[in-house]
Amino acid sequence: MAVTLGEEFLTVTEAATLIHVSQSTIWRWINSQELPAYRFGPKRIMVKQADLAPLLRPARGEKGEPVDERERPLTAKEQERLGAAIEQANRFRAELLARRDGKPFRSAWEAIAQMRDERSHDRP
Repeated sequence: MAVTLGEEFLTVTEAATLIHVSQSTIWRWINSQELPAYRFGPKRIMVKQADLAPLLRPARGEKGEPVDERERPLTAKEQERLGAAIEQANRFRAELLARRDGKPFRSAWEAIAQMRDERSHDRP
């Protein structure tokens, strides 16, 4: 990634102030590599002002449809894959039950309660 000194660089504080987020948000974006950062000298970290623009995007589309990838409906292919995964999990569950002669596993809360009881009885 080529860097030219003619570009506008901002400190983390300036970037946070410019786009009205906390400094910790800017650092989180830097640490997760969503926002490129550049070292100036041994301690100073700065970001390009132009690199902030891709982080800002509309939360909703024109008709209120989700823009965030996590909110969009599943495609037909994704629904098919999800159905296949659920089917495979159900087959695996049935296989495990068959190996255990139909006896199901204890629920997690029962196992946790038993371990907690055992631990409290072991204490003097």
